[in-house]
Amino acid sequence: MKRLCMYLLILSAMLFLSRPALPVTDGTPAPRILLYNTEGLPLNTNSFKNKHNLIVSFFLVPCPPCEKEIPRLQRLQGRFGNLKIILVADFRTSSSKAKDFLKMISDKSGTTITLPVLLDKFGDATDAYEVKRHPTTFLINRSGVVVLRIDGYNEDKTELLEEKAELLEKNQEP
Repeated sequence: MKRLCMYLLILSAMLFLSRPALPVTDGTPAPRILLYNTEGLPLNTNSFKNKHNLIVSFFLVPCPPCEKEIPRLQRLQGRFGNLKIILVADFRTSSSKAKDFLKMISDKSGTTITLPVLLDKFGDATDAYEVKRHPTTFLINRSGVVVLRIDGYNEDKTELLEEKAELLEKNQEP
């Protein structure tokens, strides 16, 4: 009987621990990720918590929808002082490919792209944020909670992102 109880206890614990985490969507805590920029320097998204609102945008090379979104994000960065924006390159993207892609976007759009690029070398961030499409963009408030998730590029949703970022900048939760 003791052995059966112990077996059931272990089985219950395994089932509980193997449950998937809450999906990363509006109202859920943003996963903390440690990534490296194109020069190899580390950046932890948790370092923004309690200091800045944050946009994290996952992109892929090549990605025509990303080519539309990235210049808009660059212009958004210039509008708000307390908003930080980082671009996360897919794990199949090298540092040089990411730089070349952003230069091509700069040339094509007429907007100089200076946003920091982080490399998701092993796909850990993509997995943690459950990214299935590119671009996938998250607006995260100072408390580290996802305010908005956008899968793919959509003009209307990008305008919503800008509106919610503005509300956060004014210290009003959207």
